[in-house]
Amino acid sequence: MPLEDDPTLHLGSAADCRSRFLSLRAQGVVPYGLDTGVVLMADERSIASLNEFDERNPPHVWAVDVEYDPETKDYPAVMRGCLR
Repeated sequence: MPLEDDPTLHLGSAADCRSRFLSLRAQGVVPYGLDTGVVLMADERSIASLNEFDERNPPHVWAVDVEYDPETKDYPAVMRGCLR
């Protein structure tokens, strides 16, 4: 699975991640079979959750809906996926 490690994204939001993914998709960079409509995002808090055990912050990454549109969708754009 390709990883996008862009220093300009380190302080970005899920909306930034979604925008970057859509840009990569438009450029034809997303390999066939990996364009599932969801992209996994690891932010500072989720990386900390992988490195340090804390019951209040269990190990997780964020699942970002790349097709999310607040005008037409009535569910959260981002979900926390725990890695237990």
